[in-house]
Amino acid sequence: MAPPRQTGHRDHAAPATRPPPSAADPPDQFDRWAATYDTSLLQCLLYQPVHQAVLRHAHRHACDPARILDIGCGTGRLLHAAAQTYSHAAMIGTDPSPSMIRNAAAGPTGDTTARIRFVRARAEALPFRDATFDLVLSTLSLRHWHDRWRGLAEIGRVTAGTGVVILADVLQPRRRSDPRRWLPWASSLPAGVHRAITTAGLSPDHVETIPLTLPMTTTTLIVARPAPSTPPHS
Repeated sequence: MAPPRQTGHRDHAAPATRPPPSAADPPDQFDRWAATYDTSLLQCLLYQPVHQAVLRHAHRHACDPARILDIGCGTGRLLHAAAQTYSHAAMIGTDPSPSMIRNAAAGPTGDTTARIRFVRARAEALPFRDATFDLVLSTLSLRHWHDRWRGLAEIGRVTAGTGVVILADVLQPRRRSDPRRWLPWASSLPAGVHRAITTAGLSPDHVETIPLTLPMTTTTLIVARPAPSTPPHS
């Protein structure tokens, strides 16, 4: 049985017991891509419209979060954009790529970006305490995780009881033959992803596709919240 969800805030800088990725981990495609990541054509064709859609829903569903986490943050572009609106929120970006984290930390400076911190970590082992963040974001990252189930479980663990989770990624839609396709939140949400989200203690309450100019598999945006705890039977 999962431990009860903590709804209060704790010091988000205090690490959990999970170790960070080893410094001996071999460089991956994102380490090699980090130097040209911000000038890639994919920024305007893919990442920027996805970021805009995610921030639009963040403003709608999370009006005044105190702590924001971006998982798979790359060079921190999404958090720098979010900082323009969330003027008082403390923000943390995580990414397993040391090169991406170095570039993110060396990015723009100023009063706004002083509230952003970058930490090397995998989605499957987030070094934060339970119920830390009011808003958790992840864009075009989930499909690169080694273990989606564990990564989503970690998101459920670090999200505060009244928090909001917004994910966006290239996902395979449900088949038309799936009998659950009629559900409003399930029309474009793959069954395996839905099971992983709900198993993580989250409840999806909005799903939509993001229109892109780049011809590719549909990008799906998911808004989820911590599922209400079920009281024990007397």
